[in-house]
Amino acid sequence: MIDKIAAFFGIGKRVVSGNRLEAINAIKAARYDASMVNATNERHWSIGPQTSDPTPEGRKVIRNRARYESANNAVLYGMIETYARDLVGSGPHVNFRQYGADQKRMTIEYAKWANAVALVPLLKTVTKVYLVDGEAFLVATDVAPYFRLIETERIWSNETNQIPLSLGRFGAPPIGTYVMEGIRYDSGIPIEYCVDGDNWIPAESMTHWYRQDFANQRRGVSRLAPSLEMFAKVRRIDSAVTTAYETSAKIALVLESKQLAPSELATPWEVVNLTEGSVTTLPDGYGLSQVKAEHPTTNHRETAAYFIGSAARCFPMPLNKALGTSQDSNFASGSLDNIDYERAIDDDRIPLTLGPVARTRSIFLESQGLPDEDLPVGWDAIPMLNPQSQFAAIQTKLDMRLTSRTLEAAKLGYDWLQIEQELQLEDELISSNGTNTTTGGNDGNAASV
Repeated sequence: MIDKIAAFFGIGKRVVSGNRLEAINAIKAARYDASMVNATNERHWSIGPQTSDPTPEGRKVIRNRARYESANNAVLYGMIETYARDLVGSGPHVNFRQYGADQKRMTIEYAKWANAVALVPLLKTVTKVYLVDGEAFLVATDVAPYFRLIETERIWSNETNQIPLSLGRFGAPPIGTYVMEGIRYDSGIPIEYCVDGDNWIPAESMTHWYRQDFANQRRGVSRLAPSLEMFAKVRRIDSAVTTAYETSAKIALVLESKQLAPSELATPWEVVNLTEGSVTTLPDGYGLSQVKAEHPTTNHRETAAYFIGSAARCFPMPLNKALGTSQDSNFASGSLDNIDYERAIDDDRIPLTLGPVARTRSIFLESQGLPDEDLPVGWDAIPMLNPQSQFAAIQTKLDMRLTSRTLEAAKLGYDWLQIEQELQLEDELISSNGTNTTTGGNDGNAASV
């Protein structure tokens, strides 16, 4: 019976007669269409990767293409700028609450210090490098701006890659010290990074930001890799459509001659200059017509938006943000589409918080003569689409004791206690001036505060 079933699936020749276990395994494997190779998909899968970790040469090709496309594609350039702006915002907000009366002063001093060392522009540049190159390297220095961004291609070593022979048990990292692609590891943990072949930098002074998508991945691949071909196609299609439209628009009129003697026919491809606004007569047998523009078609805009939306999934960015307009989006779509995007923003803020932001906080505290403290760090929240309804939802959670004011204020990038203190100060100031924010004044007169 097993042999008959195996023969039905076309695998009878690979089944050893009498070996039921092999036959059963062959039948199980045949259930997955994705594992089959046929005339339809053979060409597609023949160029697929044979290993999970791309080679340095492969990453270089992807990185150079990503740099080229991001520099020449206006839509992609805008998407990268939008993502960096949303992620970094006005910069990290360090909470100095534990310093009591000095909290406000230190908050202001930290803002001045961060502006002096250009912290926000640096973080935005790092974010763009991370998206395009797939990884960013920041070296800590002892002088302002206290960080130096290292080009990705400069991380390499003269030492030959050493394949670790001693492996840990149950999927643990390799045991011992070895070098792979410019990084020295000790039992799977980076301990040194090599710049320009022979300049080794301790891992404590290096921030290596990349996303790990598979096991044993040591270097980052451009976040644009899955969508590069899609972006290139969109740009080529737009160029072709624009060229066709522009060509037809440049030809004002076409002079036609029909049913005339050969000597009376118009000269083919001859260009005739017309006076603007003039009225003319044509000889008998001649006619004027305009070139009909076939492009862009009515569905070109929808087609381009579909391609851009598909390509934007590698961020992941909703279509309205990728296009820079919400004219075709309704409120529900704008709200739901942003959920995944905001979560991606929160995820990518973690390495920035633990890396360069933590070091700049330590340097600032040292400049104030204070020891390093693990102070909370907040970021700007993405603006609410409907603040009234979203604040009502927050109030409902507060009433049900499912959240706290401190937590909700932190999500918006604020310190709740600091806000309360400032409100109390304002109330005292308003009361001392004899004004009433509810009625507009003690005597019913409007008051300006």
